[in-house]
Amino acid sequence: MSSFQSFQKIADTATFAGVYDKNAEDSLLWFRKEVSRMTGVTPNKIVKSEDLQPVARALKGRMYMYGYDPKLKKTLPYYDTFPLIIMVGPAKGGFYGLNLHYLDIKRRALLFDALNDKLFRKGSSDEFDRFMLSFEKLQSGGNLRFFEPCWKHYLTNNIKTRIIKVPTNYWKAALFLPTDRFQKKARSTVWRESRKILSN
Repeated sequence: MSSFQSFQKIADTATFAGVYDKNAEDSLLWFRKEVSRMTGVTPNKIVKSEDLQPVARALKGRMYMYGYDPKLKKTLPYYDTFPLIIMVGPAKGGFYGLNLHYLDIKRRALLFDALNDKLFRKGSSDEFDRFMLSFEKLQSGGNLRFFEPCWKHYLTNNIKTRIIKVPTNYWKAALFLPTDRFQKKARSTVWRESRKILSN
């Protein structure tokens, strides 16, 4: 199965599950075109794409993608080397981020919609759109509870590629791109472990 077919399958699954709304249509069309143009969506092609904006550093409340090599990878049960994160705030040696790849499609969409409904602040332009995130706000209940398996501490020195900013208009479509690169475990296993975390 090609990368485009993989993306199409995920998009169709998400549509069947009812996780898309009418506002996502333009984003989906853009990503389908982008995926088709790149002839296979891969992290390497994303970070090298001239159509996506690299940044010097991640800012709070925005969405990013980048290559990552964890410092403690030898002891971690599994990890994602190409996170899709919403940056939460600074941490020792780096920052805290919500890596949305750790949730299955349905829960990913439910978390994103809760963030959008409760914590999104529209700026004067795309550059200033952001989520108003903090650990305390994420603990406020409802579907925000899905943040727990996604909460990660990323070290700046372990980022191995350009940091790619995902434009606001494409946030929802980016949720369903098959760009996770889990090591040691399959994504289905990671998602099952995340569901266990949420059930405790």
